[in-house]
Amino acid sequence: MYVVSANHKVSSWETLARLSERVPEVEARIHADGDQPVVTIATCNRIEIYGDGAADAPTLARVIEIFSEVLDVPEAELFEQLFVATGVDAIEHLHRMTSGLESIAVGESEVGGQVRKAYTTSIQQGRISPRLRRAFDDALRVNRDLRRLEPHRDTNLVALSLDLIPDADRLERVLVIGTGEFASIVHQRMHQFGVLEHWNYSTSGRRITLPFPSHRVEPQDLVRTLGEVDIVIAATGATEPVITKAMVDELVATGARVPVLVDLAVTQDIDPAIDAEHTVVRLEHLARNRPSSASETHEKYVRMRAELLAHRMEVSSEAAAS
Repeated sequence: MYVVSANHKVSSWETLARLSERVPEVEARIHADGDQPVVTIATCNRIEIYGDGAADAPTLARVIEIFSEVLDVPEAELFEQLFVATGVDAIEHLHRMTSGLESIAVGESEVGGQVRKAYTTSIQQGRISPRLRRAFDDALRVNRDLRRLEPHRDTNLVALSLDLIPDADRLERVLVIGTGEFASIVHQRMHQFGVLEHWNYSTSGRRITLPFPSHRVEPQDLVRTLGEVDIVIAATGATEPVITKAMVDELVATGARVPVLVDLAVTQDIDPAIDAEHTVVRLEHLARNRPSSASETHEKYVRMRAELLAHRMEVSSEAAAS
């Protein structure tokens, strides 16, 4: 088993942004000759390919070659921005990632659901193998075990963002840009924080369903709404900025207050040109201010489980060969 990972620890934000826009192309190249036994994990701060390494699967070298081709970056340069591992180290990384130990917000619970969704999709599409199935099943069990063994601090990207905002407890009105699963989570996190007035803007026209009242923002009302809310959290992953400098300049020109701006999209939903005049909390800021690493208990348990699974896989392979 192997993993090729571009993530916030080893990759530049530019590389992550370019890869996140090209995940479908990466997958199409991997599966060009049929449904191959690999699982792709794509979140706001990582793109990872897990492969079986068996004879009928794309080799580790081929996956790296595909990353290089898609990004148009020589492999020698790309290696500096990738985490590559095989065997027990790949299994351990999967366990750590699934349990949130590799996240910007160490221990965040959402990543386990993202891994389960990607794994389920691979099963439904026939892109799984017995060894990959064992690895992902075990990673999901380890995630549950760790939360019973020693509960993580309840942290997430929204909470980390609020930690960087002065007087965050005075926020009363939030605009969330995006209608995907992550945008829904952002709304719910802000509601738990005590923000009860919610607006939502969709770049695609989709509607979002929330368990509490919210207001839908139409395109022609976006700038006006920016001037009425206390905080904007963008989480679409659009290829172009949704909040532009021209919009913010228009607010300033009319005397409206510029809200707190938080961009949780690696592709930058909020125009970087705004940063010169207004503070924008971005993923890279959260990565620099991330909480301490996982506890020693969690570290030891994850490594032990990875070594145990690797040993079982090796025994199974030897038994099948004999």
